[in-house]
Amino acid sequence: MALLDEPGQLVDAVHFPLDGVVSLEIPGHSGGGEISGSNPNDRLLMGILRAAADAVIVGAGTLRAVPGHVWTAQHAYPSAAEEYRELRRRLGKPEYPLNVIVTSSGQLDLRLPVFSSGQIPVLVVPTGIGARRLVAARPQPSVRVIAGQARGPLSAKWILNAVRALGDHHLLVVEGGPHLIGSFFEGGCLDELHLGRADGRYARTLGSIARPALVVLDDFLLTPAGVDACRDLLEVLEERAGRRSVAVVSQLPPDTWIAAMADPTLAEAITASASKVRPCEPASPPHDPRRPHRMAPAARRRHHRHVHRCRTGGARRRPRRQCRRREP
Repeated sequence: MALLDEPGQLVDAVHFPLDGVVSLEIPGHSGGGEISGSNPNDRLLMGILRAAADAVIVGAGTLRAVPGHVWTAQHAYPSAAEEYRELRRRLGKPEYPLNVIVTSSGQLDLRLPVFSSGQIPVLVVPTGIGARRLVAARPQPSVRVIAGQARGPLSAKWILNAVRALGDHHLLVVEGGPHLIGSFFEGGCLDELHLGRADGRYARTLGSIARPALVVLDDFLLTPAGVDACRDLLEVLEERAGRRSVAVVSQLPPDTWIAAMADPTLAEAITASASKVRPCEPASPPHDPRRPHRMAPAARRRHHRHVHRCRTGGARRRPRRQCRRREP
């Protein structure tokens, strides 16, 4: 899974096995059921995600692959329908999550159950051309249309902005195929470290973070860090301790960092590990070009040639004997 706190949580719910295959791309068999084997435990977990979600985001290709589907918890695992309703009631959420359909062309069959039920709130995010096509088809009142950019593939930022325009949605679940998930990766909307832990790439991802000579943690603890974030940060610091540098940029003083982390034990381990990280060596003082006499002789000659070329527009310096010739 992949999580995002901006300002809520974005969960990638695509089936992602160890071999990396997310779709068979066979007509009629391109959904996640063929990848997971329609395992009932997977469908139960998918229902829990939908029951907790404020919105479920899918692409038009997913809709065409399963035209009779509606993205609700009850549809994913009907045996626990009452339990899902009770969960949403306790969470203070409406009966069904917002179903978000992403399409560039806007060529959708509005007779499908997801559009024609009238009970499930639906948001369609097309391009400008697709929006005009959908509005002309006069969808149900439960179907809203918010256009993204004028043309071209819809970016993840546009999709998230359209969802948030309809209300305060904190937990978003993405059930799209590889193209939609790829747009969220490209937009930097998914935390790949969490996805790496899910599909076996966690060690490689951690190694890629540990290799650079310097890692900068910008806006550190701008929002409180959860348990998973603390655990990931601790592993990164332990991997770099004594070998690489870490620069921390934060608006909070260091003595308040522990309080901003969800797990006190991990927070103390992070601060202890941070003290073992080799600090960046101070840079040498900048050279003052107004005092070239402190340079080495060869460097001083290069400096004088550079200053001369800058002042004369690149002209070469005349020989010394010509400079000293006196006019009769």
